Amino acid sequence: MNTKREFWQRNAMAVIGMLIFSAGINLFIVPANLYNGGVLGISQVLRTVLVRYLHVAAGTTDIAGIINMFLNIPLFALAYVFVGKKFFFRTLVCVISQTLFLSLIPIPAVPIVQDSLTASIIGGIFGGTIGGLGRASLSGDWQWGDG
Repeated sequence: MNTKREFWQRNAMAVIGMLIFSAGINLFIVPANLYNGGVLGISQVLRTVLVRYLHVAAGTTDIAGIINMFLNIPLFALAYVFVGKKFFFRTLVCVISQTLFLSLIPIPAVPIVQDSLTASIIGGIFGGTIGGLGRASLSGDWQWGDG
């Protein structure tokens, strides 16, 4: 990273990417009773077990984001030790912003899209395509403006 401006631009794009990703998850995937893969999917399954079966209530906050943060802590340590400080910091920015957005974006009581397949396609567009902005800023492949 050459400049402080570039540093903040990459982090801003990571946060924007995580906002869009989280909106896709909370507005389309979760209301359709679908789950993600990876650590976030494990977090969603744990949230379902805690809320539905153990009756742990968190008000209007979706606790999947908070669970996701805790499950990522060991991965942060591994990233710091084995991958590097830059990658660790960028990952931390993404996971913290993702945790906030997943916890704060309300999940509709009634799905916006009734069909599960359509909901998964729209959620995938949000999460996969647009959320890639955050991941591109993590890897450093993304350029602001003319580069």
